[in-house]
Amino acid sequence: MISPWPDTHHYLHWLIFLCFYICLPLAVSRVLQAFEKTVAQRQALVSSMAHNNAFYRLIFESGEQGRLVINRHGVVETSNRRARRLLGVEQPEGKPLAAWLPHELLQELQQPCVRLCQIRQQEHWQVTSINLADGAHQLILIDDQTENRRLRLSLQAVQEQSLQRRWFDELTGLPNLSSYLHRLRLAFSEQSPPAVLAMVKVHAPLQEQHAYSAHWQAQQLAPCLYDQDFLCAWDPDTLLLALYPRADKEMEALVSESLTAQMHRTPEVVLSCGLLVKPEASTPERLLRHVRHALEQLQGRAGVQIFDAEKYRQQKEDAGLLEDLKMVLANRQLQVAYQPQYCLQQRKVTGLEALARWEHPQHGFVSPARFCRLAEENGLSIALTEAVLSRISRDRQAWLAEGMVVPRISVNFSTHELGNDALIRHWLGLFSSYGFTRDSLEIELTESAFTDDESALSRRLGLLRKMGYAVAVDDFGTGYSSLGRVVTMPVSKIKVDRSLIRDITSNERKRKLVRTMQVLSQTLDAQLLIEGVEELEQLECLQELGCHLYQGYYFSRPLFAHKVKAFLDYTMDEVDPVSFAGLSLATSA
Repeated sequence: MISPWPDTHHYLHWLIFLCFYICLPLAVSRVLQAFEKTVAQRQALVSSMAHNNAFYRLIFESGEQGRLVINRHGVVETSNRRARRLLGVEQPEGKPLAAWLPHELLQELQQPCVRLCQIRQQEHWQVTSINLADGAHQLILIDDQTENRRLRLSLQAVQEQSLQRRWFDELTGLPNLSSYLHRLRLAFSEQSPPAVLAMVKVHAPLQEQHAYSAHWQAQQLAPCLYDQDFLCAWDPDTLLLALYPRADKEMEALVSESLTAQMHRTPEVVLSCGLLVKPEASTPERLLRHVRHALEQLQGRAGVQIFDAEKYRQQKEDAGLLEDLKMVLANRQLQVAYQPQYCLQQRKVTGLEALARWEHPQHGFVSPARFCRLAEENGLSIALTEAVLSRISRDRQAWLAEGMVVPRISVNFSTHELGNDALIRHWLGLFSSYGFTRDSLEIELTESAFTDDESALSRRLGLLRKMGYAVAVDDFGTGYSSLGRVVTMPVSKIKVDRSLIRDITSNERKRKLVRTMQVLSQTLDAQLLIEGVEELEQLECLQELGCHLYQGYYFSRPLFAHKVKAFLDYTMDEVDPVSFAGLSLATSA
């Protein structure tokens, strides 16, 4: 019987053939490939580990931080170059760390911590301990803080010096102005301002100034100061104080008594003190300006000066007016008013007194006494007179162009403006350049001017008289000069001050005095002019005394240039003095 299956031996033969020649080589090949891959991976891993080890070693070795790895027994197993340099050994491995660090520090380093310690006399280390992951080792980090500590101490010293300079005066060692202002601001912000601000200045002989500084003042005043009070050195010889109220004494009296006692103990010094009592809330800088202003009022004299707000306001306003006055004089913008001088005997105007007038854009007309004082105190009196002469020249030329007969014009001069021969030549040259003839101008000086060098002034006035210019004494009867001095002066007119006329109708002594002046003027061959005539009764009384020349509101108020011609054109012969006075009051408006 024939089997439907092939021969089993034949198939087995083929199966063995396939396994031996195909499957086995393939399996071996696969195994070899896997082994090669494993070897390659292992080599890459070894290479990576070597690279990482080198990199970590580089990190471990680099930097300014010392690094050591110690075991649980405190023995060093590895270290970097910085650690070996700090420890001072070439090979610390295998040696206990206790050979370099104190036992107490090692006890603390058993747990992770950071400690700053002094290793040697001048060395300071910051030591940090870190437990590694294996639990059997610690990483010890050492930072040398010696240089940092030195720099930190130096910086601290610089900061302290800066703070010292900021709040204290280097010369006296006292708190300085910045400290004083700071405390003053705090006092006002806390609603507890001091009762008095004081500025005390010591004036001592030059060779002894170093001994009587602000520091010396502070020592002298220390027993009088309360804990709340504070002070500072304004400058080497000036002390600033802030004093709080005392229950038993007025603050002004306390300061005055303290300074008096101090000067009594040291008579070779003079103490000046400016006070600001009950300072109101304001900026500290403004309060200091006030107390300094009070001190400056003493001008080096001994004593106590309390700040006067009104006077301070006036002086500030004067400072502003002074700057405006300089511009007005420079631009020749000063105005001039003219007050007629009337001769009742001749019934005509014989002269005009030029009076400076200044209309300020904000303050209106400024008092002549005020701006003349400012000019005198600040060296502007010559410029002021030059501006007046310039305006008179322009007005006079305009009047002459209109065909007006211009009477003699009198101009006020101070002694300073006639102080030397050079100034006399200056004025004579100016008179000539402005076209003033000798009979067109009169020079007025106040009686107080005659208290200066009599012979020099007499010589200069004599020079002016020889040149043909009239010279008048203004405000006679109010100065301190004697009649003898006036007699020696080459004057052509004496003007009696209005203060002697005010109540002449009821004062017999003043009438006798005016009569004496009338006789004196006749003796000197000079005219006598009465100023300040305002009432008919005064005029009648003066006529009885033989006076003929007058100036005052009864006849006319000062007139600006455009009204002078209309006033002079009025026919004086056709009216009596009362009608004349009424006209003058109308035209001066």
